[in-house]
Amino acid sequence: MKRTALALTLLLALLCSAVTITRLSLLAKANPIPPPPDLQHIYIRSDGGIEPSTAPIQRNGEIYTLTNNINNYTIDVQRDNIILNGAGYALVGNRSNGIVASGIYLSHRNNVTIMQFKIHVFEYGIMNAYCANTTIIRNEITDNANGIEVMFSDSTYIFGNNITRDGTGIYVGESPNTVIDRNSITDNGRGIYVGTSNNNIVFGNLVSDNGDGLVLNGASNCSVYNNTFTKNDNGIRVDAAKENRIFNNEIAENVVGVSLWAYCNDNIFYGNSFLNNSQQVSDNCYRYSSSQYPEWAAAHPSSKNYWNSSITGNYWSDYAGTNKNADDVGDMPYVIDGFNTDYHPLTKPANSNITLALPDFLLNVLSLASSPNPSTTDTSPNQPPSPDSQVTEPFPTTLVAASVASVAVVGAGLIFYLRKRKH
Repeated sequence: MKRTALALTLLLALLCSAVTITRLSLLAKANPIPPPPDLQHIYIRSDGGIEPSTAPIQRNGEIYTLTNNINNYTIDVQRDNIILNGAGYALVGNRSNGIVASGIYLSHRNNVTIMQFKIHVFEYGIMNAYCANTTIIRNEITDNANGIEVMFSDSTYIFGNNITRDGTGIYVGESPNTVIDRNSITDNGRGIYVGTSNNNIVFGNLVSDNGDGLVLNGASNCSVYNNTFTKNDNGIRVDAAKENRIFNNEIAENVVGVSLWAYCNDNIFYGNSFLNNSQQVSDNCYRYSSSQYPEWAAAHPSSKNYWNSSITGNYWSDYAGTNKNADDVGDMPYVIDGFNTDYHPLTKPANSNITLALPDFLLNVLSLASSPNPSTTDTSPNQPPSPDSQVTEPFPTTLVAASVASVAVVGAGLIFYLRKRKH
């Protein structure tokens, strides 16, 4: 009787395992775990080919030019040393239903130029990751979560773009030698963000009506000059950044002109015009560090930022001092607060004659540029025909394998038991 009961138990276990496999299979089909949603891709392959071949992109040597608008596709560049010319056509994405996609995607590329696109409604308008010598010029980049994202790249040149209504206009992370030159960056959550990067240049940009105009976070040895920061919440925010030069900028009509936060020291400000900001400077650097990071503050008792060079300070619209010798430098210091003083305040805005010469490679590219607006007024995209993307339903391989193994073990045990019983 005991042997019969044991046999029945083993047989029941075998049947349950088989049922488990069937249920797991049905469950996997009924409740798939899809990959992160993305858009279909148009590829510029490493051999120069365009895939699909029906994509509205015309190749002429190493110049790839759009011939019509494109909707709901990512252009994925897999070839070096090319120019990708949007010719004023639109590349429009889709951020509904959790779609995370880039308009133009570059990864591990060298010497790629992106020019004259209208890029709208992507998570990343242009994603430039692990690249070198990328040039991004004269694009219109609007209504994206991030307009231009530069990550882990070297020597990126961003010139003459119109960037508006993005979460962050230009994001630079761990990417040295980036040049952000003469762009219009307006009405974004953050205009320009430079994080953990060094030796970058921010020159000649119009940065207005953003949350933060410029954020230097963990950045060092950067030069910020000849820009206009106006009507932002913070014109310039400096956080955990050191040894940056910020000079000859117009910082006007912001809620706070310059906002300093923790760990920022040895930054120098001179030749700037602080015009009618609600608060010219808010320095939370040492006070914040002292309260939140007392060990750091104790190790840097003389940590400070500087508000003048050896001869030139800044112009402050609320400076009330005199200039008896008419040398355009005030006779009395401009006291910002107990931690900061401009010892050479200017009595009129500085006139900057400092320029940034365009490099030869950029001049050569600009000579190829045609009108940013295509001759056609058709806004309907000529999308490359392709079948609807099929999402492969993931199957719980590990669980099924375990179930099969359990069936095998139970079956072997039952066979062994029955053979032994016959003897």
